[in-house]
Amino acid sequence: MPQDVITLHALAQELADLLVGGRIDRITQPEKDEVCFYVRAKGANRCLVVSANPNAPRMHLTTTKKDNPYAAPAFLMHLRRHLAGGMIQSLEVLNYDRIVRLSILGRNEMHDTVSVYLYVELMGRYSNLIVVDQEGRITDALRHIPPAEDQLRAVLPHLSYHLPPRGKISPEDGEAIADYLSAYTGGDLAKYLFGGVAGMVNVTARELVRRAGLEEANQALSPMQIAQLSNQVLAAYHAYDGTDYMPCYAQNEQGEYVDYYVYPYPSTGYRMHSAASLNEAANLCHEAKDKITRLKSNGKHIATVIGNAIKKQEKLLAVAEQKICDCQDNEKLRICGELLTANIYRLHKGDVVAKVYDYYHDRDVDIAMDATLSPQDNAQSYYKRYAKQKRTLQVAEKQVVEYRANIDYLLSVKAAFDLAEDVKDLTEIEQELVQNGFLPTPRTTQKVRRQPPGEFDVYTVGGYEILRGKNNLQNERLTFHTAKENDLWLHVKAAHGSHVVVQTGGEALPDAVLVAAAEIAAYNSDLRQNAKVEVDYTLRKHVKHHPSKKSGMVLYTEFRTITVSPKGHIKDETN
Repeated sequence: MPQDVITLHALAQELADLLVGGRIDRITQPEKDEVCFYVRAKGANRCLVVSANPNAPRMHLTTTKKDNPYAAPAFLMHLRRHLAGGMIQSLEVLNYDRIVRLSILGRNEMHDTVSVYLYVELMGRYSNLIVVDQEGRITDALRHIPPAEDQLRAVLPHLSYHLPPRGKISPEDGEAIADYLSAYTGGDLAKYLFGGVAGMVNVTARELVRRAGLEEANQALSPMQIAQLSNQVLAAYHAYDGTDYMPCYAQNEQGEYVDYYVYPYPSTGYRMHSAASLNEAANLCHEAKDKITRLKSNGKHIATVIGNAIKKQEKLLAVAEQKICDCQDNEKLRICGELLTANIYRLHKGDVVAKVYDYYHDRDVDIAMDATLSPQDNAQSYYKRYAKQKRTLQVAEKQVVEYRANIDYLLSVKAAFDLAEDVKDLTEIEQELVQNGFLPTPRTTQKVRRQPPGEFDVYTVGGYEILRGKNNLQNERLTFHTAKENDLWLHVKAAHGSHVVVQTGGEALPDAVLVAAAEIAAYNSDLRQNAKVEVDYTLRKHVKHHPSKKSGMVLYTEFRTITVSPKGHIKDETN
């Protein structure tokens, strides 16, 4: 994201126009590094989201709602105590850096009117939210930074707040920029500009060089060229007040949101789409990235648990299969014991080999003996080894069935994890792993909010509702509690994926609806990337629980198969 001072300055000006004079009605903290301020301003309710996530720091208006934790974090309580009910007096970028200050007029415990400042630092891994009183002392911060030799400043309660040091040229100082550019002698001009002007990022520097018509520059600039590029920097910084202001966002060939800009950046090579405001563009790009980032972050330990569990079951399976292999010839031990018993009168203690007739195969054979044991004890030794291997074989065969079922189940969990769309999906998968013994039951003395069951994805096609389970717990509930006996049930053939149910009410299903349901089942499976996928379908009454009793694992009969191309249909919309 081009979260540089050029973009942030315009974004802050937009926010100031919308929020200054507004009252902070409510504050929430849905994530450990994200705070939402609900502001009533200019006759409208708006939600300002501020995130200090090191991988995606952001600040913009949003309409996305997130669930809040049961217990309010300490920093949230501090914000509520000092900022809730306050009036936003100003919102501005400071120090020509990615730092925004909100000046808020509120009341203290004595009901005296006081000014409180919220500093939002959007600087990658140094991102932070810091509350400062009217004397300039820090009252609290989202991240405390203790004094250290490798730290430029400390951020702790009761310390004075200081802006991070700035060593680059202000993007508003045209004369200093011109002096800096006059020292350019060649090389990558965009990189040179990026290295000297405060709050600049490489993608913006390249676009400014392009707009100045200096892409080919590779030697000292003329006074006219210096003026052109300096003017572009100044115009970009004040884009919000200029005629070129055209908020937009970029998408790649896959339709993913990439960046947002104060005006189109053709130099990026991405497709540009105009937006009603820079806040709207920022919301589109940041929400998409934040969703992916949160899923990766929150799901990291779940992915590790699933991967380790699969490896463990595979190792156990290999051991059990090796035992079966080792015990395959156990019948030979019984025959040896029987042949020694049949020839006991010919054998003596001290013999190391018994030469006997094998009447099973009509031949003479040599049987090894323990010279320290009597012939009778040698025969019993063979019988005991036979009995032990027979028991081992029986146990190992059961283990192979169990371990293969566990691996199959875990692969289905992995498929659901790969298809997860939000944190709720991950929470249900984690709950499922706990229920099936692959994760320990969490021990906590804190009261935990009981999460309601996740909702199925719903599609409406040709007047019929198509329901999809997003994980094994939902699949179980959809198939055996929600679906009626005569509803149509679909699942990708010989692979892992979602259970899909078409609520038919016992009616004959149009071909178009069947195809759409099969496409949804194919898209939400391991085989999503395949061009063609086989999908089985049958009536719900022909679907039974799997003998393993694992959530979402089923057996089904009397099915037919349809071949379709995977397609992600639009949820809750008639096609």
